[in-house]
Amino acid sequence: IMKVVKKQDIENWKYNITCSECDSELEVEVNDLILERYDGDFREPPYEEYNTNCAVCKESLHIPIKYIPKLAQMEVKNRTKK
Repeated sequence: IMKVVKKQDIENWKYNITCSECDSELEVEVNDLILERYDGDFREPPYEEYNTNCAVCKESLHIPIKYIPKLAQMEVKNRTKK
């Protein structure tokens, strides 16, 4: 039986961002992330982006993937599939 020796902790993961529309300072958590998939065309392949919506003005804000732990990315992908 496989034993988990160490699991990445994403429960307390947060990312701070300033809204480009209303200048509100926001603290984003895993449950705030939205995975958006874009179809490619002849110029570029399909790609995915992680975004969130500003809690004040609802502007869509991009969260760079390099700041999102891999386990959090997997959780959002699994949530999006359902």
